[in-house]
Amino acid sequence: MAKCPSGPFVKFLVSAVHTMEELKLTGNHLKGSRPLLTFSANFEKDAHWKLLKEMLLQIFEVPKDHRKAKPFHDHVFVFSIADDHIWFRNYQISTHHNESDKLPRGGLDKMTLIEV
Repeated sequence: MAKCPSGPFVKFLVSAVHTMEELKLTGNHLKGSRPLLTFSANFEKDAHWKLLKEMLLQIFEVPKDHRKAKPFHDHVFVFSIADDHIWFRNYQISTHHNESDKLPRGGLDKMTLIEV
């Protein structure tokens, strides 16, 4: 990842990659929808984690009024730190309601997360 042309930049070693077929995950989200980005509290502890958080935000955050982005969120990107490794998880936001019904604002009790 790099902020061109003058940096900063970071190089990752990717390990423990698993495919949807291998894990039998059932989640799915719409193409073009904007993800919610969440970070564990560990990203605020040291300066290098804060820098990585900012770089991840700049790369994965989609501007609200982007012309090709959908005007809603239907998935969550979760970044967490464990044993000095960054773990990435992708979840679909799922609701159990009729398509014609609109969820009330803050209706979190009706939402579940399904790993994608």
